[in-house]
Amino acid sequence: MKKFYLAISFLLSIAFVASQEIDLPKTAKKKVFKSFDALWEGEEIQTQRISNEIVSAGEIHKSLKKLQLFQLDGTKERKGYLFLSAAPSRYNDFDLMVIYNQSLEIIATKVLIYREDWGAEIGSKRWLKQFLGKSAQDELRLGYEIQGISGATVSVISATNAITLMTSKISELKKSGHLD
Repeated sequence: MKKFYLAISFLLSIAFVASQEIDLPKTAKKKVFKSFDALWEGEEIQTQRISNEIVSAGEIHKSLKKLQLFQLDGTKERKGYLFLSAAPSRYNDFDLMVIYNQSLEIIATKVLIYREDWGAEIGSKRWLKQFLGKSAQDELRLGYEIQGISGATVSVISATNAITLMTSKISELKKSGHLD
């Protein structure tokens, strides 16, 4: 029993250390770390924030709000990058995350907080899986590569645009030498 409590306290301390820099409500942070665990099965993932000055430079950032970019390091190697942003829906913003591997291909997407009565379907795994494996070299056109959702048009357009812009931005940062 003692080992169980030690293991739990160890895991909680890891999550606390790794999450200190992520500026999100507690429930959203929990979703982020749950995604890490699903991708890397219990491996300790450390987050290191990339400077806001670097991330916010250029034209792309003007359409995205609350940008946060983190490099994700495992125990032995860099796992990839986490991009967080808010995107507009009809009346409010929603928070979303995109996780990229080292090749800057999307390996996970999730709507963390959705604040509207309509359009929450964009948070479904089925809809979000359309982005998996995509990179800055891929076109993400609504109605072609990305299918819409009836009744969630504004949110679908906004999420698609936000993910496209984040993917372009992270690629630009890598090419300019700001990312390892």
